[in-house]
Amino acid sequence: MVLTRQPISAESRDIRPDGRGLLKFRPIAINIGSISTADGSAIVKIGNTAVELVAPTPAEPDVGYLVPNVELPPLCSPKFRPGPPSDQAQVSGHFVAELIASSGCIDLHQLCIAPEKMCWVLYCDIMCINHDGALLDACIAALIAALRTVTLPHVDFDAETEKMVVHEDRRKHLEILSFPAATTYAMFEDDILISDPTAEEENLCSGVLTIVVQGSQLCSVHKPGGSPLSETQLQDCIALAHRRGNSINKMVASAISSPERLNIEEVSPCLHGRRVENHLRKIIPSSPDRDWNHDLRSLAQHEISALANYVTKAGPK
Repeated sequence: MVLTRQPISAESRDIRPDGRGLLKFRPIAINIGSISTADGSAIVKIGNTAVELVAPTPAEPDVGYLVPNVELPPLCSPKFRPGPPSDQAQVSGHFVAELIASSGCIDLHQLCIAPEKMCWVLYCDIMCINHDGALLDACIAALIAALRTVTLPHVDFDAETEKMVVHEDRRKHLEILSFPAATTYAMFEDDILISDPTAEEENLCSGVLTIVVQGSQLCSVHKPGGSPLSETQLQDCIALAHRRGNSINKMVASAISSPERLNIEEVSPCLHGRRVENHLRKIIPSSPDRDWNHDLRSLAQHEISALANYVTKAGPK
């Protein structure tokens, strides 16, 4: 299929290629506690965009902090190549890190074990396994859902000997103070504005806008260039973002309270944090002229389909 700007035209202003209205959102599926080896995990699927998040529990003698990292491996989209992180991955990771710091959604003091001696450092690996637009929306939803399920073991620290004892049987949840939620829009010519754009729509649009809200407050407006936006359009986007933010937070709360759990390692052992691409490379024969991107995507497609099906079944009804 060749997608052009024709679908977003004067003759079809109220319908998009996937059948949605201009300001309609795709279904969201959320599952938490999906990875048994992590102290907090969540999977969020928006349309065909799905991300996996793992929060391990290493400790370092420093001030408590949280380090998010967004990974866009070749299996999630043909536009990404193996090697160093892409520009989009770095920009997305920086945006998520800045959002966590500015929103105050988590008090990092609770990660401190002994002042100036030892603390928890939460490394949050956000892995995109299928990039179909609105990446930041899925990343932030997955991060908040995972943080709401993180449990850390109690640690006794002896300041004199600087030795510690970890009590795995005594664990506590993190206190999350607020729940940011992101909504992405795409802008086209003739003042056409659509919500929750797909990857194809993002490639064709003249600008992208992401609005983050928490409760009744506006948290962030992210617009990396592109076409200008009128004040009326911006206010409409903010109002819609508030309504969607409430909906996302209700879904996260429902997923946390639901007794159903998806164990991603049972569904697809290869889809586990940084092991995704390494696993695929191990089982694909190497040759000088092999198209790695094509092979990675082809082999991962059934894994992504299985994950999407299980997330949809396990998500809130």
